[in-house]
Amino acid sequence: MSGQVTSAYRVREARQDDNEGILRLLADNPQPGPVNLAFERSPDYFHGASVSSFDPAVFVIEQPDQKNLVGVYNIGSRDLYVNGAAQKVHYAHDFRIDPKARGGEAIFMAYDRGRRILETAPWTQAVILADNEHYLRSVRKRMAGLPAFYAAGDIRTSLLTGRKRRLRHNEGLNIRMATRDDLGAMQAFHDREASRRQFAPVCRFADVAEKHPYYRGLDLSDFWLAFDGDELVGLAGTWDQKGFRQTRVAGYNRSLKLARPLYNGWSRMTGGMHLPATGECFNYRMIHTVMVREQDPLILDALLSHLHRCYGPYYDALICAFFEGDAAENILAGFSRRVMHSHHFLMTWGEADPTASLDAGLPLHADVARL
Repeated sequence: MSGQVTSAYRVREARQDDNEGILRLLADNPQPGPVNLAFERSPDYFHGASVSSFDPAVFVIEQPDQKNLVGVYNIGSRDLYVNGAAQKVHYAHDFRIDPKARGGEAIFMAYDRGRRILETAPWTQAVILADNEHYLRSVRKRMAGLPAFYAAGDIRTSLLTGRKRRLRHNEGLNIRMATRDDLGAMQAFHDREASRRQFAPVCRFADVAEKHPYYRGLDLSDFWLAFDGDELVGLAGTWDQKGFRQTRVAGYNRSLKLARPLYNGWSRMTGGMHLPATGECFNYRMIHTVMVREQDPLILDALLSHLHRCYGPYYDALICAFFEGDAAENILAGFSRRVMHSHHFLMTWGEADPTASLDAGLPLHADVARL
């Protein structure tokens, strides 16, 4: 007898033939809360993985004796602006694990495999919904062999619905869809403004035009530009991601289930958000890559109002996200909306607090389309 202990789990790189098992895992393990939400990636998980990360690194946890997937996570990377310069940043996300594998060996094995990739990085981003209390409690405890999570701001994701209570005109701006002729101006404007925001994405508009997988389902015409005379002063993208990323209602708590018909009737009269039946998906469009000259609230207000007029009648909600404390929150208060709260962390196996290296003078930027 060798005395060797055989593990019940194995962590390995995901393959295309894992797709069916991953989709089943996501559908069967919704996010708990008053509304149980299943964040799905039908028909191909890897399509969504290539949007959330420019260079995906997807791993699965399986039971070798059963070939049964019990976990999945993505620790890929994308380019963000950090302290004014573009750099490669890893993002730990899409962590789903079957309840029977939680709280034990499978978790430690997942982190151990991730450490081989992430240990040399100064830090890794992670975002956790505020309703996920169990996971939040676990990451706030530093355990041997596991990384430390340092709080780096809270994100408010707004589901904008109905009509704006205080309508504005376009403040003298000309707002229109982008075309190929705008590529140079868009790139220069975005690079300047994004470098002034912490964690803003590096966006390569030529790759949008060429249909790179990182911009799947996105066209140049999905970007809107605001001009003050001949000067480009604002930019915002919109993105319908239902072709590869869905938010399905897995269930409601008892009170919401009983109140849903009355709530939906009230929403139709007041412009509130429609609550789908259990098993149905929310119909929403993302507002992302929002940049305005010198963070001017009037430009942002005009852009959001214009997008709401264009898309509001066709969607249950328009979704945008900003860090708490961002001046944009004052603009969003003029909309009928529901808000979801998330906590943003920098994860590291090192001893130093990575948030200490960040320029506190730069406002934090949240990119809802890739959360």
